[in-house]
Amino acid sequence: MGDSRSSKAGVVAAVVTFIAVALSADVTVTSITPDSGLTRGGEIIHIHGTNLLGPPLLCPSITCSTYVKFGDVLGTILQGTAAEIVVVAPPHTAGRVDLQVNVPTNAPVTLPSAYSYEVPAPTDEVRLLVPVAINAVGALGTNWQTELVVHNENTEQLTIAGKPVPPFTSAVLALAPPAGVAGQFVSIPKRLADNVSMNARVHDTTRDGDSWGVEVPVVTETQFRRSIVLLSVPTDARYRTLLRVYGYSALDTNATVTFRDDATGEFLGSQTLLLQAGYAQIPIEGFTGAHPRLRAQVTADASLIWAFVAITNNVTQQVTTITPTFTANAVAFPAFLTTGHWGANGVCVEVSNTGVSATNGCAFGNFPTPAVGADGHFEADGTLTFGGPAPLPGPSPPAHFSGVVQGTSMTLTIRSGSTTIGPWTVQFGNLTPCGPFCP
Repeated sequence: MGDSRSSKAGVVAAVVTFIAVALSADVTVTSITPDSGLTRGGEIIHIHGTNLLGPPLLCPSITCSTYVKFGDVLGTILQGTAAEIVVVAPPHTAGRVDLQVNVPTNAPVTLPSAYSYEVPAPTDEVRLLVPVAINAVGALGTNWQTELVVHNENTEQLTIAGKPVPPFTSAVLALAPPAGVAGQFVSIPKRLADNVSMNARVHDTTRDGDSWGVEVPVVTETQFRRSIVLLSVPTDARYRTLLRVYGYSALDTNATVTFRDDATGEFLGSQTLLLQAGYAQIPIEGFTGAHPRLRAQVTADASLIWAFVAITNNVTQQVTTITPTFTANAVAFPAFLTTGHWGANGVCVEVSNTGVSATNGCAFGNFPTPAVGADGHFEADGTLTFGGPAPLPGPSPPAHFSGVVQGTSMTLTIRSGSTTIGPWTVQFGNLTPCGPFCP
């Protein structure tokens, strides 16, 4: 009887060993993002690579589990797949440390000095925007006030907007910027920023019994972008809709606002804004009827921006807001259309210094070589001809061309009247032949 149990145990052990060996594969780490953080820890780190998910093992040793060590301190793993481990960096003293990744049935992978712990300098500060800072009389007998609510969870006193907030307390600060200033930047020491919470409330003091007001975001400097996208902006005539744009630097600069139908992406028009001392605002109007909701994209010519839409009910004066959906990159370098041949899947686009031609089957489009914005978008008006090599008689109908350039990739959409063609995506230097054309 004992021999039988021993035999079974040996078989189970052999099977477990076989499974572990079968699932074992070389572990590689290809990137660590970000590769630095503050000594207090808390950053979420993404470790990318291959075979980062090991088999489950019934073993009490730490070597039988997946772990990530920062120096000699274990991080907290949030999730893991074969291609990525997401881990929270632990607190550590300042300096560079080795990063060790352990996946069961493999030897640990050690990356020397791969992560850097930093102590913020005493003078390092985090800049924040309170986008509506007001203490003034408004229309129809209203009186508007911004209150900044701050909670300080640090062991030392915080001074913000010139006012002290003692440790472990909250304070309501009434902001009163100079006349004509739309928003107000405030700064707090970087070493304290993680333990500070705040929000801003704008309210009409004459209607406090009817409404608590509207909360507007307090915007950290890392939320400023070269390009900002605002979705589902209403065109309903019952509301006053105002776009507000803020520059990170208080400088005069230009920005371009592009409007599209939010559901279809149809291009509806664009407008140039001049940010004076880092601010501009325009009412959004003239789109009622066929386009109940808009998508607005604001792109700065230089510097970085943040923007939002304020929507005011004409009857109740109640205000709501639409805040940004961010594009991927904080700073996008200006793009351009490289002259030459772009192609893919039977679609050809030829770019010269003076014009662009696009061919797909029976459709032949032509438009002047456009300027490409810092976000990679371009718009151009041209013509669209159908009929293949022998086009239909008569003048070519007008068409609008919308595109996005991302490195060597271009996506192009053509709209002519009620007809939409595309989007097509082509690659620069792709030599795939065009066609087949119309007979």
